[in-house]
Formats: sequence, C-alpha cells, structure tokens
Amino acid sequence: MRSLSRAEPATNNHDRAGECNTRICPVKLAYNSLYSLLGMAVPVLVSLATVPLFIAQIGAERYGALAIAWLVLGYFGAADFGIGRAITHRIAELGSDNRVAKADAVYSALLSIAGFGCITAVVLFVFAQWYFAGPFKVDDGLRPEIVRAVWVLALCSPAVAINGVLAGAIMGLERFRLVAVSNTISNSGLLLLPLAVAYFIRVDLTLLIAAALVARLVGSVILGAGVWHAFLKGHPITFSRDEFASLAKFGAWIMVSALLGPVMVFADRLLIGVLIDAAAVAAYAIPMLVAARTMLIPTAISQALFPRFAAEGEESSRMRCGQFSAFIGQIFAPIIILLVCLAEPLLSVWLGGALDPRSVLIGQIILLGYWTNAIAIVPFAFLQARGQTRYTAMLHVAELPFYLALLWLLGIQFGLAGFALTFSIRTTIECAILLRKAALCKTAVIIPLVPPAILIALATLAGLLLTDVAILVVIALVLSGAAILVSVVMMPQALRPGFARIGWIVAPGALKIRLAGFMKNRGGS
Repeated sequence: MRSLSRAEPATNNHDRAGECNTRICPVKLAYNSLYSLLGMAVPVLVSLATVPLFIAQIGAERYGALAIAWLVLGYFGAADFGIGRAITHRIAELGSDNRVAKADAVYSALLSIAGFGCITAVVLFVFAQWYFAGPFKVDDGLRPEIVRAVWVLALCSPAVAINGVLAGAIMGLERFRLVAVSNTISNSGLLLLPLAVAYFIRVDLTLLIAAALVARLVGSVILGAGVWHAFLKGHPITFSRDEFASLAKFGAWIMVSALLGPVMVFADRLLIGVLIDAAAVAAYAIPMLVAARTMLIPTAISQALFPRFAAEGEESSRMRCGQFSAFIGQIFAPIIILLVCLAEPLLSVWLGGALDPRSVLIGQIILLGYWTNAIAIVPFAFLQARGQTRYTAMLHVAELPFYLALLWLLGIQFGLAGFALTFSIRTTIECAILLRKAALCKTAVIIPLVPPAILIALATLAGLLLTDVAILVVIALVLSGAAILVSVVMMPQALRPGFARIGWIVAPGALKIRLAGFMKNRGGS
C-alpha cells in the first residue's frame, strides 16, 4: 500500500510541520476526543436506561433476537469495502487545499458505497433469513415474527454504510463536533424510537427495526448537510475512477478487517444462539453491551488520532502512538477495576429481578479482554493510517479459524463463561501482536502498563472471591484511586497540556486552579 502513503515525510519542511503539530496537537486532540466521547456517552446512558425497559416490555427471548439483529446490522453496515476509513485518510492527506480533489473523492466514495450497500443488503437478507429461520434456537411462536422482520433489517444496511462514509469525510477535516451531534441523535434514537414503538404502538420486531432505521436516517441527514457544505456545494456530481481506485486500494485491506473483525466480535453470540438458546444470548449480550460501552474513551481518542497519524511524519506519529497506547491503558484501568469489583451489585441494581446470574461472571471475564482491546486500538489505528492495512487484515485472517475453534471448544466445555474467556484471550494476544508490529514493545510503553495490570488482577480476584458488597466497594475505591494516581504520575509530558485543558473545561471552581497548577508544575519538572 505504499502508493497511498503520501502522508509520509518527503521533505524537512514536512518534518518541521509535524514537530510543530506535536507542540500544539495535544489541545486539539483533547477537544476532538472530548467531542467523540460526548457523541458516544449519551447513547450509552440511553442504552443503560432502556435495556431493563426493553426486557420488561418485549421479553428476554425477543430482546435476544433484537440484539442479534442489531449485531448483524452493525456488521453488514460496516461492510463498506473500507471506504469509510479510506475517505478519512484521503481528506486528511489532501490538507486544506485541493477542494476539487476533495469533492471528487467524496462523490466517488458516496456513489461507490451506494452500489456496495445494495449488494450487502441482498447478502444480509439471505444470511438473516437462513439464520433466524434455521439454526437460531427460539420459541416456535416467535420465529415467524423474527423472519418477517428480515427485509427491514436488510434495508438498514445501506443507510448504515452511507452514514459511515459521511462521518469519515467529516472526521478527515477533524470536525468531530458535527459527528458527535449526529451520533448522539441517531444512536440514541436507535434505542428510544423502537422502545416507544413497543410501548405505545405494538410489540413487533418489524416495527422495532423500522423505527431504528428512521433514527439512522436522521443521523445521515445531519452528516449529509455537513458534507454538502464542506465538500460538495458548488461542485457537480462526478465519479472519478482515479479517486475510486485510490480509495479502493487503500480500503481493500481495511474491508477485510471490516468483514472479519466484526465476525470475531459477534461470533460468540451467534454460536450461543445455536448451541444454547435465545435467553442465553440475552444473558451474554447484556454484560457484553456494558463492557463494550466502556470503550468510549479509547474509541474517541483513536478516532481523533487517526487523521493525525495519516498527516504526520513516521517517527512523530509512532511516538504519539506509544504515548497514547500507554496512557489509554492507564486511564482505562480505573473503569475496569470498578466494574470488575462491583459487577454483581451494579447489575442487580440495574436489572433487578431480570438479572440472569450467569451475566456476572461473564461481565468480569469480558472486561479483562476489553482492557487489552483498549490498548490495542491505538496501534491498530496507527498501522492503518500509515498504510499498513494489509498487515491488520492478514492478522484477522490468521486469527479467525483459531478463534472460532476455541469458541466452539471452550463454549461446549464451560458454557457462557467459556465464550467470554475466549474473547479475552483473543484480544490480549492481538494487543501484543499489534504493539510488536508498531515497534512499541519498549520500556517506555510497557512499564507504564504494569501497575494498572497488577491493580486489575487484584480487582478481579476480589470480584471473584468476595461477596460482601461493603468490602468490595472499599476495595474498588482503593484500587481505582491507586490506578488514577498512577495515570497522573506516569502521564507522558507531551500529553499534559491537553489533559490540563480538559481538566480546565470540566473541573469546577478551585479544582480547576489546583489541576492547572499541578499540571504546570509537573510539566516543568
């Protein structure tokens, strides 16, 4: 993919620009990460509030089927042949000039994804029809309702894919505020509109999925307006073969990752639906939902970093990658510690009598995998931004057969806990491989991750062995406090300006002054 790596430095001027960006970038990265975080945080709060309401209104089996439908939709919606991330890379690569080239690239991306979306819709329809009508274990009275909803599910696929390309173009300009607004509205509506239909109209999966489609279209309209004003206004509709070839060449290997990565993410739930039943899918999907939502901060940071990795020089972007890999592992640890220690009481308060006891252990195991996954997300973005998309794709190709085999073996042997354990094993191995490929297996990256890893291990032991809620709360607070202290003390110097600026935004009163003074003193030491 060397022909597409034009972001690599060709002159000393470019290196100087990258060095300049290194000085001013932390603050902008902080804002961009904050916008991305807000765009994902609100839907997470909505999902936490709506899951118990969904289960109470539509039942565990129907919710399990709906969870599978959302997974399938997310998978086929992401099957955009890598065009979404390719357009982000292309826009960032073109810089502030070349308005005509940007318009050609965006038009070519949208027209191509419209065609791909029709193809994926047909494939989704065939696959979902087979899966829900055949191997999926569900009550025979509910199966016809699920099968009837498949055609609406297929219609959602092009909308999701187009939404991804629109967001990718906007992120290429590092305008994360608009993407955050769109994500907040569409992803919240994805839950609220179906819930409203279930409560006020009728409990029917066809109507629920149609309501989710409406929410996604609203988000696409918001992004479409932004793309029109930023790129397309005043430019005729054109399809550039050269731009399409450039996007497809960069995106081809990303497409492999986009296809295989989600397979590994939701293969566990598909197999649970085949080997056990729909109620078990719900018992597994709920803690997985909570654990996946903890990825808000790492995902927000990686989204803000990707265009930077594409535009900067090789060494400066590698240095930034190492800094943020270690930093994410540190700041993510307190969240994991709290959730692992307090999984049982938190799930009990959240779901009440609807809590499946199996969900507690599943959540604790999965959270360990999400910590290593959070670290891995930065080198993964770095490698793709630097044009090494073939490597990330081939990594997924190599992983898939072993992962599926291990899912099957451990799932049969240990049930739902075996599926969760397989997930965490895979993410940990993948994290180590990505760090090594990015040349980040260095003391400066690994040593800062040792203290949070030890604290998470202690929290896991406490969560598994202790049952007294008061003792667990004390342990969780002590260990998470220690993890926060570690992240502040060991924070890389280059990240302190951005962190202090975030603290200035969110901290009230005297705390702002104390935080700013502390960060200034640390930066000067």
